[in-house]
Amino acid sequence: MTGTANPVGGNLLAGFYAGGRLMAIDAYLIDGIVRVPNVTPVPRAPDYVRGVINLRGSIVVVIDLACRIGLAPEDRPASGTFAESDRRIIVVSREGESVGFLVDAAADVMEVAAGEIKDAPPNVLGTEASRFTGAYDGPLGLASILDVNALLAAD
Repeated sequence: MTGTANPVGGNLLAGFYAGGRLMAIDAYLIDGIVRVPNVTPVPRAPDYVRGVINLRGSIVVVIDLACRIGLAPEDRPASGTFAESDRRIIVVSREGESVGFLVDAAADVMEVAAGEIKDAPPNVLGTEASRFTGAYDGPLGLASILDVNALLAAD
């Protein structure tokens, strides 16, 4: 994992659910987690871009994370698994630009020793596998660890 280590030598992962699946990113990359406000659609944007929001005076592009990693709607759990009020936007910054990932629900922050993170099997998601850096089997279950830079890279 390429994140910043915390002072005691482990990694902090922020867990969340997207497409009904437990996932995580390096917690040090997160600028904030907010409830989902009104999202303004952007004409002709890629299908995974839900639109933009105004967050404390900054325009933030909102990406549907489940869609971005290639989960088709039929591959997601039936509605009702997560309440609409559980949905969140996880805001990260990259190269001076804020981007928000729309997720089903925020989970927990997990402190993980580097040796507890396992490499992602190369055949797990085919072409989408490059967006994953590994997996962590912790108290919440098996979490797929996402590579934020790969998620934000142009296709």
